[in-house]
Amino acid sequence: MQRKLNREKEIMNSEQVQNPKPSPFWRLARWLVAAAVGFITLIALFYAVEDWRGRAAWTRCKRELEAKGERLDWAAYVPTRVPDDQNFARTPLLEAIAYKNRQDTGVWARFEAVKSFSFANHTGDWPRRKRADLEACQRTVHEKDGLAGASPSREPASDVLAVLNQLDAQWKELRAASQRPYAQFWYDPEWPWNAIIPNMVTLRTIVQLLGVRASAEVALNRTDDAFADIVVLHKITEGLQGQPFLVAAMVRVAILSGPATQPVWEGLVDGKWSDAQLAELQKRYTKFDLVGDFQHAMRGGERAVINDLIERDPKELERLLLNPNGGKGRTAKEYLELVAVRLSPSGWRYQNQAYYNRMIQDYALAGYDPVRHQVFPREIDQFIKGFETKLHERVLFGKLAGVAVPNFFKALQTCTRDQTQMNQVALACALERYRRAEGHYPEMLTSLAPRFIEHIPHDLIGGQPLKYQRTANGSFTLYSVGWNEKDDDGEISSNRDQGDWVWPAEANDPRGAPARSR
Repeated sequence: MQRKLNREKEIMNSEQVQNPKPSPFWRLARWLVAAAVGFITLIALFYAVEDWRGRAAWTRCKRELEAKGERLDWAAYVPTRVPDDQNFARTPLLEAIAYKNRQDTGVWARFEAVKSFSFANHTGDWPRRKRADLEACQRTVHEKDGLAGASPSREPASDVLAVLNQLDAQWKELRAASQRPYAQFWYDPEWPWNAIIPNMVTLRTIVQLLGVRASAEVALNRTDDAFADIVVLHKITEGLQGQPFLVAAMVRVAILSGPATQPVWEGLVDGKWSDAQLAELQKRYTKFDLVGDFQHAMRGGERAVINDLIERDPKELERLLLNPNGGKGRTAKEYLELVAVRLSPSGWRYQNQAYYNRMIQDYALAGYDPVRHQVFPREIDQFIKGFETKLHERVLFGKLAGVAVPNFFKALQTCTRDQTQMNQVALACALERYRRAEGHYPEMLTSLAPRFIEHIPHDLIGGQPLKYQRTANGSFTLYSVGWNEKDDDGEISSNRDQGDWVWPAEANDPRGAPARSR
């Protein structure tokens, strides 16, 4: 009996040794580990699902756009490189100063010396009937030479040219290069974000100086020289046309609508261009398609390159969108956005990519019909309202579109207005040729074709003929109804959404009144 009791006691002691009761701390630790494992599993599952959803969304979007004939690959927008010896942009001067981070400071110092005369502040504003202010330019020459207050000894244009001709060798080189058949600023097609790109600041200085030079030459009746400088300006814009980036397209627009056309307009209102020069200018301005160039840039640099960047270097995209200044001056909100982007699933990046591509297709590219050469402001304005509404609904996936897309609408409006101006230049040349042949301007624009112009451009807004009529003083009015799609009787407005887009057939005298120099 005692033996049996001892045996049962041994068994009980053994069970107590083998199954000790866990402490509260140990139970808590096990619960925390299990919870952590479960939480990490849920996070991993969340990232996996969101990554899958994002890639699936982008795959669907890409398939839909390609089915519409859209090309989303960056390589599709890389132009064929032209031979260097036939390329205006490969002349030694432009090689030395016209590319970013590759500037020869010695060569550029000569331009800086001339730039210091501040001629760029007096280049004129031809859409508002203002000539280049050569007298103001002359005053800067006298101030620079310590002759402020002295009576000018010669024509303002002569003093201005005396300064600009300090770069005579450079201007001659550019004129000679402008006869080459091609113009293409070179960049690396393999990786556009690390490319050698044109230095837009340098080009702006060159075109401003050339524009003032051409205006001075027109004032002195040296129209052959002025025409040669205008050809150089057009060649610079041609070199930018080959780059499918919106910034290049908009710089090209700014050159054509500003310094390149200012002397053309001054020669037109003063009747100084020869018949042959008028015909050649008309031919040149008829070829411009700034809205088409805008769409090409949207498809290439603003869509295909962004797609390439998302796939190949998302950190660079992050820097461009959230860290453009290297982190300097970043607000708390921007810092939180940066952290959120870095912690978000990669699938959200693809969701942004899909939404961005759809917004470009449905909004930025939908407001222009390239076949009819017509822009639809009312539809575009409705697109903007719809876009803003949808953007509020797409807080997570609309970041990329929200940063970039609104600027595209402004660019399209600018291109539309400036293309209208290019069409008006071509018509003004044809009207002047008609006046010289017939002794007066025609009653209607249709009288110009086909003798003086092959095709009469219509108004990009609405597709109707441009507004035209002869005036009592022997001149004419020519204008587009503008962005508001309303005929305001040729009224110009400082609000870009209001008023008409008017061709200034006459220049203002220094007091602001219209004056003709015929």
